[in-house]
Amino acid sequence: DLDKKLAGLDSLKSINEDNLKEAENLVGQLSKINPQSNNIDDLRLKLIIMPSKQILLRIATPTELYLPDNFAQLALDFDDNTIWGVPFDIVPHDNKDYDLMIRIMIEKKTVSPERVNTATFEERKDGKVVKVTDKTMTKTATIFGQIEFVDVEKEKILLSTPFDIASTFSYHYAEIDGERDACSSQTLELLGRKAIDFPSDEALFKDVARKLNDIIKSHYQKK
Repeated sequence: DLDKKLAGLDSLKSINEDNLKEAENLVGQLSKINPQSNNIDDLRLKLIIMPSKQILLRIATPTELYLPDNFAQLALDFDDNTIWGVPFDIVPHDNKDYDLMIRIMIEKKTVSPERVNTATFEERKDGKVVKVTDKTMTKTATIFGQIEFVDVEKEKILLSTPFDIASTFSYHYAEIDGERDACSSQTLELLGRKAIDFPSDEALFKDVARKLNDIIKSHYQKK
């Protein structure tokens, strides 16, 4: 039955010429029977990656986006140089023939305004009263783009997957006007935290780069 065959395909350590056609047919059947299946995208990726012999992994950070200088370095920091068992390089070597390129195209970035949301309320205890101003600082940086899987020989994009990755800074503290003895334990805890500066755009985008790296590792290296 199809489910068993797909389970067998999903557990394959390698896809060779002998079973490649069968695997492609199985994925085609699954996409017709259940186009919403979560397995389809992963199986399609495996059919692209596993038959490859050498992968070139690149990241495109357009200069006009003014991302941090070490953005690509942070995003492409790997201990393991294989993707599903296929070796990859992030710097091309002249003596190697790459049959697949995974190209991370960053197309857009956004940074939200620096916001401080406040809520003011009173707390009372033992006849004492205090006015509490609860403050939350937030700021978010986001990148948008596509991950392209390119047949190097044919110069053809085999698959293109959109992505967006965000880093959100959130910091919570409180200020009071009145008697500290009237404060709840939660407010006292927040009073121990003082106002701080918002992180720079650069710091947030460096965190985005690390998150991109984590996503690549978890999705393509830990299966």
